[in-house]
Amino acid sequence: MCISHDIPYHEKYFIEDFLETLHDNLVKTTVLESNCSYDAYYDYQEMRYSLEDAPEGYRAKTRLQSLRAALSVLLGALKQARTFLLLDGIDRCDQTQRLLLDDELSKLLDLGLSILITSRIAVFKRVHPVCDHPDDPDYDIPEDDRPPLSMYYKCSICKDIVCMPCRSAKRSCPNG
Repeated sequence: MCISHDIPYHEKYFIEDFLETLHDNLVKTTVLESNCSYDAYYDYQEMRYSLEDAPEGYRAKTRLQSLRAALSVLLGALKQARTFLLLDGIDRCDQTQRLLLDDELSKLLDLGLSILITSRIAVFKRVHPVCDHPDDPDYDIPEDDRPPLSMYYKCSICKDIVCMPCRSAKRSCPNG
């Protein structure tokens, strides 16, 4: 499964849609002699798509309970077979949705589902300062491979960083 767009905190049906999609994918990709979760899932579908007279909070809570019961029965039937969930893009969820999703995933882990979570690579800034080695013809090491510095000089104009040996050799930024 892939979360392909950002999920804001106010997305009301994300968890429900996630669990429903998971149930549908498990049913489609597995062959069981009898699908014991059908009754609970049918109850869920009836509540989500048919009933409109109950208050929304009550309906949502009851629907989620019914959907969780259907997944529990289905995963119980699949206990002998190894069942995996590959979830990509979890970093696209807002912090609130991520907490709710983590809670649901922990419940699914308890039911025997193996889960692999992937996300986009975070973009990090350089944390440790490294020397820019101005005007040093012998120094062609890429910036990412240079050793971090604990003491250095920093130009107040161009913000270049100069190590102590470069400063002693009178190599500095063009601003002096």
